[in-house]
Amino acid sequence: EMILQSFRFAPRDSFIVVSSAGINPVPVEVALGAKARGMKVIAITSVEHANSTSSRHKSGKKLVEIADVVLDNCAPAGDALVEIESVPYRVGPGSSIGAIAIINALKCQVAELLVSRGIRPDVLPSPHVVGDEAAAKEFERVLQAYHDRAQKL
Repeated sequence: EMILQSFRFAPRDSFIVVSSAGINPVPVEVALGAKARGMKVIAITSVEHANSTSSRHKSGKKLVEIADVVLDNCAPAGDALVEIESVPYRVGPGSSIGAIAIINALKCQVAELLVSRGIRPDVLPSPHVVGDEAAAKEFERVLQAYHDRAQKL
């Protein structure tokens, strides 16, 4: 609740919760709080991992059970990918790789959908491409747009 109280939301908003297994109290609590506010919840999580373990939340619920949309990061149960001889457990989490790929794909898809509806998406360009001054100016414009939107809620 402390996390959610820091922002203003409306039922038309959606909320993305990223959690490797989606069983720990904080991501489950955030998802439940978003749902209680009428928002659609999108989970980026490992379905295999969630299905192989129990919830640690007092409700017994898992993120995959709460979310309206579940995007599977395809990480295995336990989240580690690499076996190393003489190391008893696998290393190298895969959930972060999957989550980053999903988030970036979502950004691109949303930008395409906005453009198809005649809406210019807010995009922060790299200063290496447009220069420091232009990037700073665009950052300020986008920041102001977010601020203006938050004031209307």
